[in-house]
Amino acid sequence: MKKLLVLGPILCGFVLSACDEKIYTVDEFADNKELREEYRQKCKNGELSGDHLNCQNSFKAVIRSNRISNASWD
Repeated sequence: MKKLLVLGPILCGFVLSACDEKIYTVDEFADNKELREEYRQKCKNGELSGDHLNCQNSFKAVIRSNRISNASWD
């Protein structure tokens, strides 16, 4: 019974926190500069943890766009 009292709220908190924000793909961030910049700002100012998937995906999209813009087509 004690385990249920301890694990119940933890499990509920985990489930509820996982549902409140959409996770965008790298492609979605790469295609939408405004969205990418919005999430890069959230990650920089601490609204989201650097471990958050949207932070990681937006960072990957920035790297992808930099590679494309710096590519030499000669």
